[in-house]
Amino acid sequence: MRHSYVLPLGVLAVILAFCMWNARSMTGCTDRWSGQLKRVESLAMEDRWQDAGDALEESYADWQRFQTYLHIVSRHEVADNAESMYRRAAVCTDEQDLAQLQTELSDLRHQLGLLAEMEQCNLRNIL
Repeated sequence: MRHSYVLPLGVLAVILAFCMWNARSMTGCTDRWSGQLKRVESLAMEDRWQDAGDALEESYADWQRFQTYLHIVSRHEVADNAESMYRRAAVCTDEQDLAQLQTELSDLRHQLGLLAEMEQCNLRNIL
């Protein structure tokens, strides 16, 4: 009778391990993207718009490499909103609009934080 619990408990252990790995991975990614966006903002504040645009493109390319993963493990609308914010930030760098760029980057960092928060293993996310 005790052996009948081994397989279900093993499956639950694997699922828990994946959830914990996913939460840590997502936090690492979103922290990296947020850091990249802070660099974009710093460059723009120094009036180095070309460098800011290049840094934003690099961050966006990094973001793009994770799109399949994000669409598998997270809510699509949160990832899609972040995608739109990246595009709006690019327009702001092209137009050299510092105030609007700062707003977009702040919103984007917040959205990235939501992505990481949604993947955390806590009661609020489970229930």
